[in-house]
Amino acid sequence: METFYCFSDICKNIKNDMYEEIKINCGDVIEPYSFITAIFIFIVAIIKLIFKQNIFNFTLLFLGFTSIWHHSRLYTWWINDYIKYLDNLAVILISIVGFFTLNNKKLWFLFLCYGFFIFSIIAVDLVPCIYVPPLHATTHIGIILVSIFDSCYKN
Repeated sequence: METFYCFSDICKNIKNDMYEEIKINCGDVIEPYSFITAIFIFIVAIIKLIFKQNIFNFTLLFLGFTSIWHHSRLYTWWINDYIKYLDNLAVILISIVGFFTLNNKKLWFLFLCYGFFIFSIIAVDLVPCIYVPPLHATTHIGIILVSIFDSCYKN
């Protein structure tokens, strides 16, 4: 059974499984920024895999796939189900794999700190619902840029 949540002050105490109620109380809270950037992660991973098959690029492809699946559900932000947990697993995997395979470890560490910061301020409800998708999308853009930059970086 899926559990739906929306954590902004406007949206608290809503029965989040009812789309119309969310729309009435929060407006169109889920813009497709994270979904679109997840598609870009997937495309970048495919392009990178064409040129170099390695564990990081396969993990990036897995992350792109799970993110597309997770962020394609635009009716509410927080959905606690196996798709979300699979996406979280992909994030954990790529975080670990990146440390062992990428050339620029300092950049990877900075990106992970940024991603953890964004996750933290969203999790403790410091960001209103309407800003969560574009803010989260910046982490997708970050992993795309780090991935591309690292392909060109030599120690």
